[in-house]
Amino acid sequence: MLKSEIRTEALKRRNEISNADKSLFDRLVFERAHKLKSFLLAKNVHIYKSKNEEVDTDSFFEYAWALNKTVYAPFTQLQNNQPGSVIVNRNTQWSAGKFGIKEPKVSSSYEVVWGLPNDTVVIVPIVAFSSNLFRVGYGMGFYDRLLENFTGVTIGLAFECQKVPSIQSEPHDRPMSVIATERHLYVQ
Repeated sequence: MLKSEIRTEALKRRNEISNADKSLFDRLVFERAHKLKSFLLAKNVHIYKSKNEEVDTDSFFEYAWALNKTVYAPFTQLQNNQPGSVIVNRNTQWSAGKFGIKEPKVSSSYEVVWGLPNDTVVIVPIVAFSSNLFRVGYGMGFYDRLLENFTGVTIGLAFECQKVPSIQSEPHDRPMSVIATERHLYVQ
């Protein structure tokens, strides 16, 4: 199956989750992922601001700030086709970015970072995933470029209904270190 077909089917299944189930599933995913040793020990975390139908990431931001971690968020205004990140805090203002995803409003008080330190744990959005921890994203390549030279830990967040039997990986694809769902923790 082509990635575009996998994407369409997985998004359809994800969008069928009821609000009540999603609220419970969000909490269960958080409970699995935030207790990971790699997350707890990381000095830095990179977290995306979730859209309504995605696994909610607000708890991850709050928990990371409570642990005094440096928290990065994606910035899609690319420089030389490189994805950027911005250090964020509770006072950060957010707005719709290039792909309609909330990202930090960048002003002179924010510094855009090109690339990430390897002592960062990166929380990655997932549209579909397989048991060998490959993922399909939204098809814009942001995380492919962000993770291209990254050797640290990646944690994908998804709902179990987004799991597919297999994903044909391409040379630029890399498996996640861990994928957390409401039912399982898949580890490489």
